[in-house]
Amino acid sequence: MFQRGSVLISHAWMDRSRIHQANKLALPSELYITFFTFQHRLIYLYQASRASIFSNFTFSLVVATSLISVSRILALWNYYHSPLTVAFDFQFNELPRLLNVSGLLPVVPAGTPKEEMPRIDLTPVKEFNLTLCLGKDWYRFPGHYLVPNGIKVEFIKSEFDGMLPRHFEEQVPEGVSSLAKKWWFRPQTAYVPTDLNDLNKEEPSHYVRLPCFRSFTIFTDSISS
Repeated sequence: MFQRGSVLISHAWMDRSRIHQANKLALPSELYITFFTFQHRLIYLYQASRASIFSNFTFSLVVATSLISVSRILALWNYYHSPLTVAFDFQFNELPRLLNVSGLLPVVPAGTPKEEMPRIDLTPVKEFNLTLCLGKDWYRFPGHYLVPNGIKVEFIKSEFDGMLPRHFEEQVPEGVSSLAKKWWFRPQTAYVPTDLNDLNKEEPSHYVRLPCFRSFTIFTDSISS
């Protein structure tokens, strides 16, 4: 009883002191009391956030969200990692095998530990003028970052009949403004090609014919159970 009464007395004293301070500052007493009421509500919310039930709820929410996120990452890796696996095998298995067969790889002494094996230099691949052909899996192509330099990427005709990407011009074409040629480090990107459209219509000039000379073809087919 004493504690509750003391709280009421302190609140009444605080209300009177707020009005007195508001009069000294020439502020409306209602505005001054509203500000301190909002401040007290923030304090109550902070004290409520320190309660065990609130901290346990926050912890469980963070754990549940983390589990869902990790499970999604694992699911993406388990069910959709095949394009990256193919690109990895192409760069670190198939191309070194080709260089080894052609005698362009340095001979490593037998018995050399794996950690001391020199890194394979894929620069001689440029001599073969290879082409990586993509079929209907073109949209799964992870990008040129996973294809070694010196290998060109092309598309072959497949079930897809929409608009496919095209290569940037290797040389600066006609029609590029002199301002772009002078100030832009890649003026080819300022060129507007005529073989692209915004209707997703097929452009036959973006295909290469099979069989491609000196090429690797990635063309997968789904297996129905």
